[in-house]
Amino acid sequence: MTWADTTKVKVTEILRFPNDDGFLFNDIWGKTLNDGDQNVFGIRRNPQSAICPIRGIEHYVDVARRMQVDLTLGYLFRPTTPNGGILDAPLTSTIAEARLKLYLKEMGQDDSETL
Repeated sequence: MTWADTTKVKVTEILRFPNDDGFLFNDIWGKTLNDGDQNVFGIRRNPQSAICPIRGIEHYVDVARRMQVDLTLGYLFRPTTPNGGILDAPLTSTIAEARLKLYLKEMGQDDSETL
């Protein structure tokens, strides 16, 4: 069964393991790794649900569905606009780092961390 069969996420990016104990990701590395090759890797569920990456992605997909964000097209992880809209663009490491720094500053915990 594909991830898309149950959650409407792009089939080409994420598949569920047959016994639902993990995901199989199909990704193409961009300029960071400089090869543009397709890479497939699996992630299994962690029995400690608080730190399970599969549970986190399932939660993310559920929130996106409730917000009526269609994850069947475009990018799985997307940046937001200053007013809270969602862009159909890739979430880059530059955007992720800027967001991390913003959150750390808001918490008063910014010690020049980087991704």
